[in-house]
Amino acid sequence: MAVEVLAFLPGLLLLVLANYTEKRKELRILTQIFLGLSIVLVILTGAASAMLTGDESPGLKNAPLYGYIIVLTGLASLLFFLRPVRAALAKVINIRPDNWLHATCLVFAMLLIGMSLATAAAFDVISLSKTAGTGPESIVIQDAFFVLLALFGVGWLTRRKWKAVLKRLDLRVPKPKEVGWSLVFLALIFAVIIAIGLAEKAAKGGSNLLETNEDPTIQILGAITVVTAIIYSLGAGIGEEILFRGAAQPMFGIALTSALFAIMHIQYFDVLSMSMLFIISVILGYERKFAGTVGCIITHTLYNLILFLSVV
Repeated sequence: MAVEVLAFLPGLLLLVLANYTEKRKELRILTQIFLGLSIVLVILTGAASAMLTGDESPGLKNAPLYGYIIVLTGLASLLFFLRPVRAALAKVINIRPDNWLHATCLVFAMLLIGMSLATAAAFDVISLSKTAGTGPESIVIQDAFFVLLALFGVGWLTRRKWKAVLKRLDLRVPKPKEVGWSLVFLALIFAVIIAIGLAEKAAKGGSNLLETNEDPTIQILGAITVVTAIIYSLGAGIGEEILFRGAAQPMFGIALTSALFAIMHIQYFDVLSMSMLFIISVILGYERKFAGTVGCIITHTLYNLILFLSVV
């Protein structure tokens, strides 16, 4: 558990630094230096992996492929150091070309995409997760990290006070109408999944979307009890929605945020599942406009809870 926390720490510290230096122009060079060093470290790690052979890690299928993708990810991240690139992106997403906090977030997004693609391409994700022993404590750590990433990412303790942070993340006590909207969007998600699942079944004679026991997350987590179902559901609902709908969406927009959301779920790495996750995220993205981030948390948590309790 301590190792997992330490692995998350550098990213959090870099976000804190980027926020702290945003209003201190004379110190922004520090953000640029440490961000650049982080990317160089990623590239070197990828190069080292590309030179490995054999099964050096549980579930590893192709170490060189993993390394090549990581190297390309690092090189692509360096593009965000170029102002013209940031200026072009500013025309389609809500960033400012001269804002190095925004540049840092773009690098984080690129690294998330690249590392997810590399892991999905080079590892048997389900076997890897089982070997690593994915349990309630790991899930709690991961989701707590998502919350901290969102809090520090929007400037908690550096640029914004607590009330301003909650407002930026759109975290507030939901009104009865907003709770009602969260249930409407929950029904919509299930309706879309069932419709796509039935279409898949008609085309192939079967549908993994309609078979709960075939769900990769269920396979990774193994035996689920009522208690762990609640822990997993709350963890994902709170952590993922605060990060993606609360923090990321106002900057990246619904489409890019949904792409990041889908790619993060590497255990579902096939075209149909990725498309389904993208659609679910788009639905949640629009829900934020009607019910706020807390409404999205309610919908996401209930969706997961229904899924997990179906196999208890």
